[in-house]
Amino acid sequence: MIKTGTTFSDLKEKYGDFEDWISKGLGRPGHEIKVVNAELDPLPEPDQIQGAIISGSHAYVTDNLDWCLRLEKWTKRIKSFR
Repeated sequence: MIKTGTTFSDLKEKYGDFEDWISKGLGRPGHEIKVVNAELDPLPEPDQIQGAIISGSHAYVTDNLDWCLRLEKWTKRIKSFR
């Protein structure tokens, strides 16, 4: 899972963060899902993963943040990898 931000602190305290919501929605609460922080961590090579879920974010794509631009390029690599 590619984590692209953290939710608001009051929501996080009550419900957990984005990755918790997604894990629960997948029917896998408490199961290990590798979480990569798009802002801080290197993104995995396409041949090293079986799939990817990109979390929500409070950032706007029009902000053109470095991590967001890097993630955009990465998703194109995923799409072209077969």
